[in-house]
Amino acid sequence: DGRPWGALLLALLLLSIGVVSIVLWLMIMLGMLHAGWTESASPLFVVGMLACLPGAYETHIAYAAWRGWPGYSYAQIPRFDD
Repeated sequence: DGRPWGALLLALLLLSIGVVSIVLWLMIMLGMLHAGWTESASPLFVVGMLACLPGAYETHIAYAAWRGWPGYSYAQIPRFDD
């Protein structure tokens, strides 16, 4: 089994943290959450983007490798055991 399970779990975790952070930022900016939290909205967006981008990138590579799309393999995902 050539799947880097640790890296895949980390990618899913980063993607989840990023999506939740961006959704919370959006809810704050749209006024759906307490208006007193607007000063913490910018760092929440930055953390969300910093977590979401690499998580989405590696999750896409893993999905494409799992589906067997040409040009994608699990070797493109960095491993922690190297």
